[in-house]
Amino acid sequence: MNDTSLLVQAILAQAILAPSSDAAAAAWRQWRQDVDVQKLSWSALHLLPVLGHAQLQPWLAGDPDAGILMGIVRRGWAEAQLRRQVLQECTAMLEAGGVGPVMVAGPSAVFLQNQRSGSVRPLTAIHLAVPRHQQAAARQLLQNSGWLLEGVVPEPKALDWVSHTNFLRNGIPLKLLWRHLPVAPWRARCCEADLFAYAEPVMPAEHLMLSILTPTTAGDSLIPWQVDASLVVLTARQWESFQGLATCYAPAAFERLAELRQAGMPVPATRSPSRWAGRIETLVHRATRSLVTKAGRLRSIALTQPSPPPASSTAANP
Repeated sequence: MNDTSLLVQAILAQAILAPSSDAAAAAWRQWRQDVDVQKLSWSALHLLPVLGHAQLQPWLAGDPDAGILMGIVRRGWAEAQLRRQVLQECTAMLEAGGVGPVMVAGPSAVFLQNQRSGSVRPLTAIHLAVPRHQQAAARQLLQNSGWLLEGVVPEPKALDWVSHTNFLRNGIPLKLLWRHLPVAPWRARCCEADLFAYAEPVMPAEHLMLSILTPTTAGDSLIPWQVDASLVVLTARQWESFQGLATCYAPAAFERLAELRQAGMPVPATRSPSRWAGRIETLVHRATRSLVTKAGRLRSIALTQPSPPPASSTAANP
């Protein structure tokens, strides 16, 4: 996207994030003035279903393009339900094959946790988390079910350095994870143990929020991270757990909390850890990765490491 497209996307996202109905309606009116519904971006087609039928209906009174816009929302609902069926089939297939626990993760978990009235978070990809010792069995079951492996399979000694493998079937991407955060390799196993401490079918909200707020996590290019964060509701106890997890595994996540507060989200006060400690560990991690990769010690690292997210607060289309 160019700068203008990013701005228009941010305005539509503001209609979702606004803390009051008046502010949301004002953002919507501005967005409608700036766009031609015949030339909507791919991101806008995915954000409109997040707004949902209930919120859009009063805004579309007298809009000559109301039918087109509501049609986009209905199509988003229909596609999400079809992909939900695929998600359920994959989960059931893995569990029937003796793999588990299987945890719905990432954007798929946001889809399931979304409690916004009349809203659906598009299932742009299926994300499933399975413990690392079950990865080989899970990959085989997926491939037997017609899922095509993309890229290379990380060698066993590389599993501390990378976090997932990618699959594709009928145009639907699937990410099979054993860890939800891009942590330093010396923290990998502890991070996984915390994630799978309880056999939850859906990623716990505090872990999910942390994966959303961690800047180096490869997010969804069609849905800004702020929107995903607004759809995940944490209790006071879960926010306390979030703070402990973020301090240990992703201190950079604290920097995004301020932006959520500015957007009007009810984020409790938190005590951020020393920035220097997190930055030093990040530098050491990068330097170690570079040395290991150049030495050819772990051939699969460079091929499976996700790219960093764009610098803009709203992601661009691929």
